[in-house]
Amino acid sequence: MATKTRLKKLLVLGGLAIAALLVYQVIRPCFYCGDQMDETFADYAALKANGLADCFSLKKMLPATARQINFNARGGILGLGWFAKFSCKVSERDFCSFCKERKYEVVENGYRNANPVTRREGENYGGMGDLPSPRHFLSYSYVKGNYGGLWLVFDRDTSTLTGCYSSN
Repeated sequence: MATKTRLKKLLVLGGLAIAALLVYQVIRPCFYCGDQMDETFADYAALKANGLADCFSLKKMLPATARQINFNARGGILGLGWFAKFSCKVSERDFCSFCKERKYEVVENGYRNANPVTRREGENYGGMGDLPSPRHFLSYSYVKGNYGGLWLVFDRDTSTLTGCYSSN
């Protein structure tokens, strides 16, 4: 009797493992672009044509007028926990319009977390690691509870937008 019960449990667990594997194979392509990439694209259309729009939330990160885009990304386990960093050229007018359309709260020459849930006054939300802090800049950051989020820094002197997005 104990053997039958044990056998049933093993069959159920085996069936669940097979179901999980099938779900993984179906869902994975929706979230994962590969292990790592580091490429330069002439403009937003070239970046989009590479299929990256299907993998990353490009509309959150880059104005459609972006050009000379250096895009670096790495995927996480099962496509979760991916990270993308980029830099590009864009006009200040286009960057400000991009932020206004998305209701991004831009800060001049400083940083402020736009997420009221995770905002702590006095904390520097300058972004992930090595994002620049130019002399004259505009920034936007939205930090999630798990410290993933979006960071944008626009250098007003060079018209360079640098940013990163982490799905952590």
